Parts: sequence; structure tokens; C-alpha cells
Amino acid sequence: MRRHPRALLPPPYDDIPEIHRLRSQLAALTQHWHGVAPPPPSLAATVDAWHTVTEALTQSQQAVREAQQRYQELFDGAPVACLVTDLAGTIRKANQRASTVLYVPPPRLLGKPLSAFLAADRAAFHARLGQLQAGQPVDDWEVSVRLWHHAPFPALLSGTPARTPQGQLIGLRWWLRDLTPLKRAEEALRQVHATLDAQGREHTAAVAVLRRETHHRLKNNFQVIASLLDLHADASADPRVRAALEECHHRLTAMALIHEGLSQSQDPARMDAAFLPAHARHTSL
Repeated sequence: MRRHPRALLPPPYDDIPEIHRLRSQLAALTQHWHGVAPPPPSLAATVDAWHTVTEALTQSQQAVREAQQRYQELFDGAPVACLVTDLAGTIRKANQRASTVLYVPPPRLLGKPLSAFLAADRAAFHARLGQLQAGQPVDDWEVSVRLWHHAPFPALLSGTPARTPQGQLIGLRWWLRDLTPLKRAEEALRQVHATLDAQGREHTAAVAVLRRETHHRLKNNFQVIASLLDLHADASADPRVRAALEECHHRLTAMALIHEGLSQSQDPARMDAAFLPAHARHTSL
């Protein structure tokens, strides 16, 4: 016969049936006295006091039942996987979310060691157990959850000690949060950054090629124009024409040098004037 795992705590004792039984006995006793002789005053006072006490007990028991029901509803409806284990890490209670993420029905989770679902070495898990048994919480321990017939997934595991109202350590509470959506978002963000970096490198390379091509074409044009100016100056016998052509040649040379400096500068918006020869620095463009 299969034995069910023992609960972490026995359910609170229900006093209401016992209260009803005592009320019936007291009513029968009172009725008996009425049939024999007038009941003594002490009995009447005792009956009144007993009714007051039992009414208070009934209301208290009902409040306990309602509080238990609210706790169970919160536990079962929690959006994260909630597990309760004994001090050795054996599962004693699990909510529906835990059953969903672990692909195991809640009744079948009971009695299984929590470590069976963690792809972590035993030393690391027992270190966390010792931490909880010492009264210290475990915050956001990143683990890989191991599943049967399903792919593992990353998760954050947190835990706190469970105590009685008197402070006695009776078990451990665990919360398991699936990190799969977060990891997917991080991977998508890394891919976006990688794409942007690649596009940036391609753009930089294309600009560099374009600058080199533009530089070579302008340099060739400057050389052609300079050669034409020299030919016209040599062919002219008019000193004024020769002087004008030579001035044009100087200006063209200054423009060519400035372009050369800009093409070699790391910052095209700035260029050291010392790059230019003295006659080019004082040439009016």
C-alpha cells in the first residue's frame, strides 16, 4: 500500500463538532433538572457562561477556517511556483504554478526531493539548505531546472524558513521563477546590438572608401589643372598674363594641400595649419 508523505504540519483541530456535542449534553441535563426539580442557581449561571464561551469558540473557529481558506486560495493562485519542503528539502506542498512549470501533477510532487529538479551539484544545494536551517533566507539563486521529457530552463530560486507562531523552525518555503522570457529578451537585445555594430562597421568602411576615391579624383583634377596653367604660362609672352596664371597656380596648390590635409586628418572639422607651406598659408583663396 502506497504511503502518502506526512504533512509539514497537522491541520488545526476542529472544535465545532465537540462544542455541539457538549451543548446537546448540557441541554439534556438542563431539561432533566426541569423535570425533577427547579435547577439550582449555580447550574443556570454555569449554563449561561458555557453558552457565552462556546459562542466565542465557535466564532474563533470560523475565523480560523476562513483564514485557512484565504491562505490556500493565495497559495494556489500565486503567479510563481510555490513549494513547501521539510528541513531536508523534501516537497510537502506545491501550488498549481509549480505543477505547471515542473510538468508534474501536485499530488505526484509530494514526497520528492526538491534537488531532483535542480541541475546543480549536491554541495551547492545543501549549502542553501544549511543557510535556511540557520534562519537566513536564500535570495535569487540562479539555477537550471531539470525536467523529465522536457528541456531544462533557467530560473531564480528563493527560500525562507517556515516557523510556528512560537518561533520553532518546521520547514522551508521556496519560490521558483522562470527566467526563460527574460533570457530570450536579453538574447534578442544582444542580437540587435550585434546587428547595429555590424552595420556601423560597414558604414564606416563605406565612408572610408568613398573618401579615398574622392581624394584620388580631386588630386588628379588638381594635377591636370595645374599642368594646363603651367602650359599657358609658358606659352604667354605677356608678363601680366604669366603673373595671373602663376597666382592661379599658387591658389590651386593651396587648395590641393588643404584637401590633402583634410583627407589625412582624423577630425575633418579641424586641421593643423602647420601642414601647409608658408606660401600656401598666406595665399588668399
